[in-house]
Amino acid sequence: MKIFIVGTYEAMVRPIEDLKNKYKNCQIDYGIAMLEDGLKLAIDAKNNGYDAIISRGGTARLIKKHLANRIQAANNNYFYYY
Repeated sequence: MKIFIVGTYEAMVRPIEDLKNKYKNCQIDYGIAMLEDGLKLAIDAKNNGYDAIISRGGTARLIKKHLANRIQAANNNYFYYY
């Protein structure tokens, strides 16, 4: 499974790296950006065949508005599966 995480601030890098180390059977990539820049990352991820896009907050809502096919919400965070 290919997963792309749109992190909205630098403090998310360490937990994302921990996930990458824990789930070595998945390809987990990420970028740090907010709102429109985060949407651009999500569009690129979708176009590059990622199975899931994960984001949070306003960036997640923006991605949902423009890209969502199937959506799973958890604690106001959105997980997108393609």
